[in-house]
Amino acid sequence: MNSRDLLAKLLANENLNIVRAPVSTASMDIRSRTLTLPQWKEMTPAVEEMLIGHEVGHAIFTTNDYIKEGESRALHSYMNVIEDVRIEKKIKNKYPGLRSSFIKGYKELNDRDFFEIRGLDLTGLLLIDRINLYYKVGFNCGVKFTPVEMEFIRRTDKCDTINDVYLLAKDLLEFTKQDRETKKQLTLSDLNFDELTDEDIEDMKNAGDVDGYDDDGDEDSDEESDNNSDSESDSEETESPDNSTDNNTSKSEPDTDQELESRTERSLRNRLDALADTDTNVTILTPELKSTSNNEYIIGYKTILSELESQIKVYETNTQNYTSYEERQYLHYKAKTDLDVTKFNSTAARVVNYLLKEFEMKKSATSYKRSKTSKSGEIDVKKLYAFKLTDDVFKRITVVPDAKNHGMVFLLDWSGSMSEVMFDTVKQVITLAMFCSRAQIPYQVFAFASFYSHTSERDLPISEDYTGFVGNFSLFELYSSKMTKVEFTRMTAVLFNRPWLWSEKYSLQATPLNEGLCFMTNYLGEFIKKNNLEKTTFITLTDGEGHSITAANGTLRSYTYQRDKTVRNITYIRDPITRREYPINGNGPSQTKTFLSIIKDRYNIKTVGFHVIRNSTNDMTQFVRANVLTENELGASSMAKDLKQKMREQNFALVPNTGRDEMYLIPSSKIAVVDDALKVTTEMNSRQIAKQFTKFLDVQKTSRVLLSRFIKLIA
Repeated sequence: MNSRDLLAKLLANENLNIVRAPVSTASMDIRSRTLTLPQWKEMTPAVEEMLIGHEVGHAIFTTNDYIKEGESRALHSYMNVIEDVRIEKKIKNKYPGLRSSFIKGYKELNDRDFFEIRGLDLTGLLLIDRINLYYKVGFNCGVKFTPVEMEFIRRTDKCDTINDVYLLAKDLLEFTKQDRETKKQLTLSDLNFDELTDEDIEDMKNAGDVDGYDDDGDEDSDEESDNNSDSESDSEETESPDNSTDNNTSKSEPDTDQELESRTERSLRNRLDALADTDTNVTILTPELKSTSNNEYIIGYKTILSELESQIKVYETNTQNYTSYEERQYLHYKAKTDLDVTKFNSTAARVVNYLLKEFEMKKSATSYKRSKTSKSGEIDVKKLYAFKLTDDVFKRITVVPDAKNHGMVFLLDWSGSMSEVMFDTVKQVITLAMFCSRAQIPYQVFAFASFYSHTSERDLPISEDYTGFVGNFSLFELYSSKMTKVEFTRMTAVLFNRPWLWSEKYSLQATPLNEGLCFMTNYLGEFIKKNNLEKTTFITLTDGEGHSITAANGTLRSYTYQRDKTVRNITYIRDPITRREYPINGNGPSQTKTFLSIIKDRYNIKTVGFHVIRNSTNDMTQFVRANVLTENELGASSMAKDLKQKMREQNFALVPNTGRDEMYLIPSSKIAVVDDALKVTTEMNSRQIAKQFTKFLDVQKTSRVLLSRFIKLIA
C-alpha cells in the first residue's frame, strides 16, 4: 500500500476504502466511506499529505447534511470554502502535527500560483475569495478586510456545524450581492481600509488559528507582501477578468451566478485537476475464495490410489497384448518396481532414523536456548553459609518451554518440464513424507497440475461474481499425515511405477503454480486451525516459473485502448482478511511473489522454495531475470555467475529477494537419490566398520538434499 494511503486510514481512525482512480480531483464519498484519490503528476509529498489531510477532514467531520439540493452554484461555492475552513481547523486540532503539512502545502501551491492571484489587486477580489486566501495561505498573503467584513471572519472562525456553514454561506452570498451593487456606485479608491481598529487587526491575526508563517517558522513580512501586491497589480490589473467585470458592468445588469462564485476556489480546483493523471486506471480487487472444505480441486489420496491401482489391475490382467503406449510404458517399469521399492524403503528408513535423531537434538538445543532460570522462593540450605556476603540464597529452577507444534504443506510441480527429474524428485518427496510421519508432524504433499481430466476443466472460484482470477488446476494429494501405514506403502508402490507416463489423468501438464498459491491463501488457514499448529512451513518445489493467470474482467492487462487514448492499468489485491493491498500484474513470477506475500502476512508462516535447475549459464541467467532482476541484464549475468559458483561448491545455492523466506537452487544432477549398499568386509575391524557406516549414512543424507535442508529449517 502507498504509505500516504495508509496515512489516510490512520488519520481517519477507520479502514477507509482508499481508491486511486483516473479522476481529476480527490473526493470523499461520505455514504460508502470511500476516499478517491487521483494519480497526481508532479505532486510533492508535502502537498499530497496536505490534500490527504484535507480529505480525511471531510471523512471525519462532513456529514450527509452538507448535501443541499436545489441551491445555486454560487452558494455551493461559498459552502465549499467555509466547510474547508471548518474541517481543516478541526483536523489540525485533532492532529497538531498536520499543521506543518498544511502550511507547507498551501505555501507551495500559492508560490506556484494555483489560486491565480499573481499580479492582481487583492482588494478587488470578492469577500469569499479573500476569506479563502486568508484561511489557506495565511494572514500575511496581503488580504485586507473592512470592519463590516471582519464580522464574517469571526463567524467563519466560529462555524462548528454544517448548519452554521449553510447559514453563513447564505448570509455571505447576500452580503456580496449587496456589496457589489454598492461598489458599482463607487471606485475602489473610495473604500477606506484604514478604519480597522487595533482589535480588528488582532482578531484577523488570531481568528481561526490562521498560520501565517513560512517554512523556516519566521513570520512573513506584511510590508513585503503589500509591496508585492502593489508592484504587480499595476501591470496586470487591466488583464483581470474580475476587475474588468467590476469596472464595466452596467448598473442595470444583475450579477450572474458565475460572477458571484469564488474564483480562487475554482482556480485551485482546476489547477489540481490539471495535475491528475487521468491516463492511468487503478483497480483494487478484493478476491473471496469459496470454502475449500470438501472441494473438487483437491484429488484426495484415496481417490488416487483407487484409480491408479484399478488401472494397474487392468494392465496386469491384459497379459496377451500390450497395444497402447501407456500399457507398454507401464510394463517397462513394472518389472523392477517391487525390488526398487523394497530397496528404497530399507535405505530410506535408516536415513530417516538418523536424521530424526538430528532433528530432536536441534529441537532440544533450540528449547534450551529459550529456557529461563528464575528463583523458586525456597531457601537453598547449601548457600546459607554465604548469607552475609550475598542475598542470593534461594533455589533456582530452569523452565524449558514446550516444543512448538510443527506443520508442513508441500507443493510439487507436476509439469512436463519435470519429466527428466520427476522420479528422483518423487523419491526425495517420499523420504520427506517418511520423515514427517516418523516425527509425527502434520503434513500434506500436493502436486499441482493444470487439470485432473482432459474432459473436465474448471475455473478457479476466487470470486462469487466472477471478477477475480480464472484458470484451470488440480491438486493431487500424494501423501498426508492422515494416511495409514498401509496406504503410505501402497502410494509409494504406485509412484514407483511412474504413473505420469502411462495414466492420462495424471500426466505431466502445465505449471499452474500461481493458481495453487492463490488457492492456498485460504486452505493453509484451515490446515493450521485443524492441526492447532504454531510453526508452519510452506514449501514449493518446481523447475520453472508459474504461468500468469488473468482476471475475468481483464484488469491485469498493462494497457487498455479506449477511443482516443491508451490507458495504463495498475491493479492491487486487497486481502479481505488483513485488509492489506498488494500490487499484481500479468507477469507470472510477479504474481507468485504477490500470493506468497499474502500467505506470509496472513498466517505468519515460513515460505521456502526449492528450484531444480541445470547448472548452465543460460538457465541460471533466465532464472535470475525472471525471479530477482527483471531489467538489469548486466546484474543478472553477474548474479548467475555467482550462483553457479556456489552450486559447484556446496551442491545448492541460496537466492535472496524471490518473495520467499528462503529460496534454494538445486542442480538437477544432484536431485537423484543414491541408494548404494553398505560395503563391509570380514577383514574390517570395528573402527573401520563404524567409519564406513558413517560415510554410508552421510552419502545417503547428502543425496536427499530436500530432507536435509528441511530439517535445518523447521528444527
